[in-house]
Amino acid sequence: MGSVQEPTFELIVNGLGQVLGATQDEQQSDIWNALRKQTLRHRKYQDADWALPSDSIETLEALIERHKPAALVESISWLFDDWMPSFDLGDQTSDPIQAVEDARLAALRGIMDATGIDGVVGLMERVKVPRLVMFSIRGLQLPDNQLLQLLTRLLSSTIGESALAASIVLAHGMERFGDSWATDAKDALQKSGWDHQKCALVLLGLDETKESWNYVTSFGNETEAAYWSQKSPIRINGPLEDLTFAIEKYRSVGRSAAALAAAEKRLEELSVATTQAIMSSAVSEHNADPEAKSTFGFLDVDRIFSALAQRSDLPRESLAALEFMYLPMLRTDNLTIHELLLEQPVFFMGMVSRVFRAKDEEPRDLSETDRKLATATYRLLKGLKKLPGQKGNDVDEAALRTWCVDVRKLAQESNRGMVTDQLIGQILAHAPLGAKDSAWPHEAVRNVIEVLASPEVERGISLERYNMRGVYSKMPDEGGDQERALASQSREWAAKTITSVRTSAMLRRIAEGWEADAERADIAAAQRATRW
Repeated sequence: MGSVQEPTFELIVNGLGQVLGATQDEQQSDIWNALRKQTLRHRKYQDADWALPSDSIETLEALIERHKPAALVESISWLFDDWMPSFDLGDQTSDPIQAVEDARLAALRGIMDATGIDGVVGLMERVKVPRLVMFSIRGLQLPDNQLLQLLTRLLSSTIGESALAASIVLAHGMERFGDSWATDAKDALQKSGWDHQKCALVLLGLDETKESWNYVTSFGNETEAAYWSQKSPIRINGPLEDLTFAIEKYRSVGRSAAALAAAEKRLEELSVATTQAIMSSAVSEHNADPEAKSTFGFLDVDRIFSALAQRSDLPRESLAALEFMYLPMLRTDNLTIHELLLEQPVFFMGMVSRVFRAKDEEPRDLSETDRKLATATYRLLKGLKKLPGQKGNDVDEAALRTWCVDVRKLAQESNRGMVTDQLIGQILAHAPLGAKDSAWPHEAVRNVIEVLASPEVERGISLERYNMRGVYSKMPDEGGDQERALASQSREWAAKTITSVRTSAMLRRIAEGWEADAERADIAAAQRATRW
């Protein structure tokens, strides 16, 4: 509009005046409000290149004032069409949100003075965001009889957000007027003809207290079940009695994950048995109906398990079992279950057997649950970044050797020797540097490599060391300098570990692999250079 020439602008203004004069009610209000927004925008940014000249803005402002909707509802409905409507705040306003709230409250006072409760409901039927009317109506501090009248009218209206609006009124009335008003509101709600699901929506606005939940219970079993089935799992800060009550109600409708979300920051107050039951059943419910709306998104699972790890009354094996259930949601590799895998060879091989078939075992079809279980177990095994017997940068050689020997024995018995050796190698690849010569791997690991004398263990180490490089970047013309540096490091370590024959030979093979990668990178860089 800012680039319109004067003659054309006059034609537009005249045309708008004719349209506004010829239309009525909602259609006129919509056109008038759109023009009001545009004019306000040009007034606010009148110094911008695209803005209309000041006299043109004044012409539009006069047009807006002249055709302001006669109906009170139409003239103020725009205040409730957006969360933050276009509004002339003036230069002195430091809090624009409060200014909008004040304008809404003043508009509602005008409606109440002119047309009463019927006018408020009529306004809600007209505006785009009816709940904004209810949020503001609380500022009027209506007497109890008018507030009950408003609730009753909402229960019989066709407003799109009638249940939400009614829930705001119900909570506001109970907060201000207590039990007697709550009884009258219950009577109105039960006589409304609304089904149990819709009645429960109205009750969702109540405070998170035992008193509120007792009020919900008074509506009967079906409404109460609908309430707990639809309720968002807000964290409960009240007495422990309230928390345990809510937990049982959530679980009674098959929502253990919601119970867990409500208790997330207070699990230390619950018994171990209750905590285990909630967490186990939450996973079972999710697995039983994976397509159902999940509450797990409300949870900070890592924080939950960090808190559980501090509990002295929760056995490590029980904690590890819970960690395995929630493994896909956990982002850390420092779990109790990892510690048990590195302490208990039988447990480790049990996990290996869940993922890898025996050498002579025929392939079989897996259920979706079995596939997910195998995927989680594989991730668990790949998450082992620490060695058996390791504490910080020190490694207990006897503990490491015993674990490796026992695991390999169990692997041979289950006909999974080759894959298990590679997994052992992948774990050993995360060894710290040597304590005496600062060469990799640690002296204890070098000795174990010599004792095991397994090509598959060494292959697992080599593959994992290669993968541990992770993501890297290069300049287009860089070539293989990075790989040569890695090869040089490996050869330096090979020289320092010469007395450990197999370890030194393995390090030289790793160096040769990096050198081969360096040559390929040089060739690729040279080929790219010819295209410049």
